[in-house]
Amino acid sequence: MMASITLLISLQVVCLERVASETGAASQASVRLTSLKKTLAATLSPRVFLPAVNKTYEHIEKNWKNHMGPFMSILQEHIGAMKKEELTSHQAQLTAFFLKALDFRAQHSQNNLEEIGKTENFIVDCLVAMVVKLSEVTFRPLFFKLFDWAKTEDTPKDRLLTFYNLADCIAGKLKGLFTLFAGHLVKPFADTLNQVNISKTGW
Repeated sequence: MMASITLLISLQVVCLERVASETGAASQASVRLTSLKKTLAATLSPRVFLPAVNKTYEHIEKNWKNHMGPFMSILQEHIGAMKKEELTSHQAQLTAFFLKALDFRAQHSQNNLEEIGKTENFIVDCLVAMVVKLSEVTFRPLFFKLFDWAKTEDTPKDRLLTFYNLADCIAGKLKGLFTLFAGHLVKPFADTLNQVNISKTGW
């Protein structure tokens, strides 16, 4: 019951943000909506909020151009408000969600690439907000799970583009700490570049 109510509230906030964006960031509607988002993200416990995330995503994916950004900003607010022990407890649930959401590019490859990239960045920014709160011990298995997700045989090639975009954003946030993982990416990155060159030159 609570998850259903949270789903309805989340959908309403996502729709309202689209309307508020048209009135300008300084408008009364936009200011109130920002406050509502922060309250929604910080007040609801992950136990209540997160079960509604997948269902909300399924609804807004049908109208992703207008709703993906607002939806991810709410989830990002919630992740930012989560305590360390809450994040540890719900990391598997969030990881499963992000593995689904990161397939966005592969599932919409026929659409405008600029729009796809913009929308993918909303998802990536949200995931990075979770990554920066993890310890090396909890981030390491997540990183390799994402790596396997992108490199598994017979997976869509678009997943590699998504993973490289994500890796670039994570590296920008973690800076020197990312070198602990960067070594694992050198060969796959080089192989991909070689494949691209071969396809272009025919050699």
